[in-house]
Amino acid sequence: MHIIILHFLTIIQYQQKIIRSLLRFICNYIPLKQWSWDDSHSFKYQKFKVDRLPIMIDHRNG
Repeated sequence: MHIIILHFLTIIQYQQKIIRSLLRFICNYIPLKQWSWDDSHSFKYQKFKVDRLPIMIDHRNG
């Protein structure tokens, strides 16, 4: 019984380590303003924006 509990505790500690790493990554590399506002002031993210949709041309015959 104690072995199962120790195993679960080890798994929980590993999951906590992963969660902390993910939170650290989010805080360092993903701007939170980007989630709440459509307008971004960062040039790195503005290059992915488009003013209008591209024109799609249908080249199928018939």
